[in-house]
Amino acid sequence: MKKKKKNNTTRKTSIENNVVDKYYNEDYNNDILEENLEESLEFEKKLHVMKDKLEFTEDNLDLEVNILENIVKAEEIILRKKERSEIFYFLISSVLLFALITITSIINPNFIKVYLFIAVASPIALLPIAFKSIKGRGSYE
Repeated sequence: MKKKKKNNTTRKTSIENNVVDKYYNEDYNNDILEENLEESLEFEKKLHVMKDKLEFTEDNLDLEVNILENIVKAEEIILRKKERSEIFYFLISSVLLFALITITSIINPNFIKVYLFIAVASPIALLPIAFKSIKGRGSYE
């Protein structure tokens, strides 16, 4: 069975090679083409169809590509995707934070008072450190 399949593929390859040789006006074996006339004609038709599909004329090519515009559009698409994900993460974190504060206020209301004290006191505590680092830089003039 393998030999028959192998012979069939070699025969088909031989037919295709002869058709291609005939197309390019090279030496080919006309006997093989005549023996397998149907297959050779079928392959020739396929070649002509492929040639028609691949044949480009200058009349058909009217390409004006604005590369900068395409790059800008791509960047806009990327930014929109990034914005959507950031909004999603913000909403999820807001809901989780609100839920955490609600649960904490129910369990122990003193935690909210401590949190508010830390939220107000930390920026005030960081002001002297910020002023010191600004004065420490000096002027570069």
